[in-house]
Amino acid sequence: MHTCGEPTRIIVKGYPPIKGSTILEKRRYVQENLDYLRKRIIFEPRGHKDQYGAILIKNSNENGDETADIGVLFMHNEGYSTMCGHATIALGRFLIDSNILNFSNDGQVRINIECPCGIVPTFVDTIRLSNGKLQARSDKDVKFHSVPSFAVAIDVSIEFKGRKIRVDIAFGGAFYIIISVKELLPDIVQENYHKVMLENFKYITELAGDLTEKCRNSKEFIQKYIIHPDNLKQDLNFLYGTIVTNDTYNICIFANREIDRSPCGSGVSARVALQYAKGILQLNQTCYYQSIIGNDNKFSGKVIKSLKLQGNGNNNSEEIQAVIVEVGGKAYYTGVSTLIIEKDDTFQEGFLLPN
Repeated sequence: MHTCGEPTRIIVKGYPPIKGSTILEKRRYVQENLDYLRKRIIFEPRGHKDQYGAILIKNSNENGDETADIGVLFMHNEGYSTMCGHATIALGRFLIDSNILNFSNDGQVRINIECPCGIVPTFVDTIRLSNGKLQARSDKDVKFHSVPSFAVAIDVSIEFKGRKIRVDIAFGGAFYIIISVKELLPDIVQENYHKVMLENFKYITELAGDLTEKCRNSKEFIQKYIIHPDNLKQDLNFLYGTIVTNDTYNICIFANREIDRSPCGSGVSARVALQYAKGILQLNQTCYYQSIIGNDNKFSGKVIKSLKLQGNGNNNSEEIQAVIVEVGGKAYYTGVSTLIIEKDDTFQEGFLLPN
């Protein structure tokens, strides 16, 4: 499937049993024991550098959580993300149409999807067909409600490429650096920054990747800013990527310099939380976000609830202002495939060309 142009390869069969009593334990298990399968699915020649995948798994109800209908592990060219909004939107539609789950009601159906970052309620508009089966409406947005999202730091000064730049840091199921294209390319004076982003796309993606890499490698940066307040979710403490924006359009570079074709669902959650913290967005005020590919493919985002999170007592013991963000978008089918691995294939685990 694709969501605003960003692919999701949904894995429904073929994975060995994934051990673990919680979803974060299962995520660690596939990292440590089954990563060769990720490479086979994501890498060339069966995939490509910007491929994305989702493994459907049993939820963690055995761990005492009775709210999830199904679980999912997300994967990309570098490893396993903790949240993915575009894949959640695709899964919402797929889980209705595939009849993997049974729902007695029609109209708007709620699916509680357990992601590594937490339970993500997902809402799908449906119709009941004459044969009794439920079908998702392709003309309606699938919407999800984020885990608590929050601004980590606003207007932070970072030394980068021999000069000081100002960035924001926010969490929307994963941690992001958010920087304006004006800040990243200060020498370009232009009112049409969407045009600037298109004309300088390769340079911008290189800079964003370099910025992510620099901050990931800074122990001081990680310890200061990339700390989730929930001590039980320390697996979330990593910098996922950088979002370059001109307020409406954005380019999201994540994982190993992977380029998101969609506006980035967890990135929208982070951006909405940031704009709420800055006073730009109010409660229930909808904003629309587009990726660089345009074509009127956009995600909606709005704050539907404000709440407080307790600091973890390590670097931050104060309460954190957080929000629940509703994100909406459309996903479409692209095909059904069976991946084959022959025993004498020298590219069983695939490959990626250098950046």
